[in-house]
Amino acid sequence: MNSCALMAVYAQDNINWLQSALDSIDLEVIDLVYIGVDGPVDTTIMNYLDSLDKQTFQILVFKRNRGLAFVLNDLIDEALSSEHNYNFFFRMDADDININDRFKIQKKFMIANPGTDVLGSNALIIDSNDEVIGKMIRKSCHVDLLNEFPLITPFIHPSVCFRRSVLERNKYPTDTIRNEDTS
Repeated sequence: MNSCALMAVYAQDNINWLQSALDSIDLEVIDLVYIGVDGPVDTTIMNYLDSLDKQTFQILVFKRNRGLAFVLNDLIDEALSSEHNYNFFFRMDADDININDRFKIQKKFMIANPGTDVLGSNALIIDSNDEVIGKMIRKSCHVDLLNEFPLITPFIHPSVCFRRSVLERNKYPTDTIRNEDTS
C-alpha cells in the first residue's frame, strides 16, 4: 500500500531542523515526500531542497506565503492526482523528528484497522540540543477525542496519518489557525 508524506516549509524554518526532519522519514515506508515551500525562504533552505533526490522528494514552490492550510491543500491535490494512488498520507512539519518506527507502526495499524480514517500519536517535545523537555499527550479513546473537538484539536498535527478517502472528501480549512486537522 502506497504512502506519502506532506510537509510545508516557510521562512521561519531552521535548516538544521529541516534536515533532521527529512532524515527522520522512513523511506522504506514512504514512497514520496511532498514539500510545499510557502513563500520566500532562506537561500540555504532552497539550495538544500534543490539538492534532494527528485525521485524521493517533490518540491512545490509557492511565490507568496499563504499559510499552512493552503499549502497542505495544494500538496494533497498534487498527491491525489499522482499515478501512485497513495493509500496513506502522513503529516510532518519542518521542525519535527519522527521516532524510528512511526511510519511503520501507523501504517501497520491503519492496514489492520480499516475502520480507522485518521490516526495520531502523542509526542515528545525536544529542545535545540535534542533533549526531551516535555510531552504532548492526547486522549486515545474515540469518544474522548470527539468530546475534545469543540475545545482543542485532539490531534498533534504532525503526528497524523490519514486514509486516502478522508482527503478525497475533506481539505484543510483555510480559516483556522493551529486546528487544521479538525475539519
